[in-house]
Amino acid sequence: MTPTLTAIVTGADRGLGLETARQLAQRGYRVVLTARRDAAGQAAVDALTAAGHEAHFRHLDVTSPAEVQA
Repeated sequence: MTPTLTAIVTGADRGLGLETARQLAQRGYRVVLTARRDAAGQAAVDALTAAGHEAHFRHLDVTSPAEVQA
């Protein structure tokens, strides 16, 4: 059995990040969407999971060294 690949996409609550996450999910990747805006990030995950994809959300602000380190 081939393992499921996981992709982490930053800024995935809108625009290019969301489209990247969508296309990876369509190709069979498990996607972890990250964003600063929790509600928008969760809404993006909800849309992907409603379409039958495996997606998860994690809060992340890439401009915060402490958050990136964590």
